[in-house]
Amino acid sequence: MQGFTVQSLPKFEMNQLEAIMETAAFSDSALSLISSPVDPVKLINDFLAADLFVDAIVLLSMGLPTRESIWWAYLCLSDNDIESDISEHNKKDLDLVKQWVFDPSENLRLVIAKLVDQNNLQQPIDWLKVAVFWSGDNIAPPGKLEIQPQPLMPNEGAQNAIKLHLYQQEDLADSAKTSLLKGFHIANGGNGMIQAQKEAS
Repeated sequence: MQGFTVQSLPKFEMNQLEAIMETAAFSDSALSLISSPVDPVKLINDFLAADLFVDAIVLLSMGLPTRESIWWAYLCLSDNDIESDISEHNKKDLDLVKQWVFDPSENLRLVIAKLVDQNNLQQPIDWLKVAVFWSGDNIAPPGKLEIQPQPLMPNEGAQNAIKLHLYQQEDLADSAKTSLLKGFHIANGGNGMIQAQKEAS
């Protein structure tokens, strides 16, 4: 898409790039654009030029630090444009996630963990809550042997929250571009709370 590009991604975790490229679920069209060595900025711009917005979201969500990735997903799900469509129950869960982002305490993570049904992850908010749950050192049920999550699991949860949210929108491409602008802002050290515009830098 002409005019829709990102110039830099200083918060992209380059030390995780190899694991990201092995883990990320890209579309076949996106896979055809990937070549070594991978430059995340160039690759995301290649995705954007091919209108592969969801693949750009996949790469960025996996590359951001965990809290930033979850914060990005939170912003997408709590967009003011659809606030009237958010149930009171989901608003309470979103508020808890927001609290965790600003104060990622173990106690709050465990509170959110109790709201997670990993066998019923059908809504964006379910994946957002599980992303917070997976951010800890132990994701085993109470009383069970400790299970340590894989490093990128929380980012995958945030990614799934964003993607599922987009699939519920009337105009996926337009919603994806709005979401990406927030993500680019976060990747450049901002808070992601921006209005849609033509370019991101």
